Amino acid sequence: MLRKELQTLTQNVAERIQTDTIEIGPRGVTIKSPLPPQLQERKIRFRRYITAVYDQAVLNVISKRLNVPAANGIAAARKLLVAEMNRRVNTDQDMDRLSATLKRITRQDF
Repeated sequence: MLRKELQTLTQNVAERIQTDTIEIGPRGVTIKSPLPPQLQERKIRFRRYITAVYDQAVLNVISKRLNVPAANGIAAARKLLVAEMNRRVNTDQDMDRLSATLKRITRQDF
C-alpha cells in the first residue's frame, strides 16, 4: 500500500474502534456496520453506480451538482464522490436527498 492509503486505513480503523464498530475478541476482528442493512445496501448501489461510470464528463456533472471540486482523472473523481456520499449519508433521509439531487443525472434511485 502507499503511505497515504495506509494512513487513511489506520485513521478509519481508529475511528471505528472508538465508535464500537470493530470488536477485537477471541474470534479475531469483527467489523460491524453502524448503519441499518437497507441503508448500507443503498450506499453500495450508489458506489457501484459511480465505479461503473467511465465518462469523466458525467462524473464532473455529478461533482458540480454535489458542490464537490472536479477531480483530475476518473479514479480520483470516483474516490471524491464516494467519500462525499459517505460524509453526507447517515440516515435514510440523507440518502433520499442525495438520490433526489442526482436523479436527473443518473436516472436511478439509490
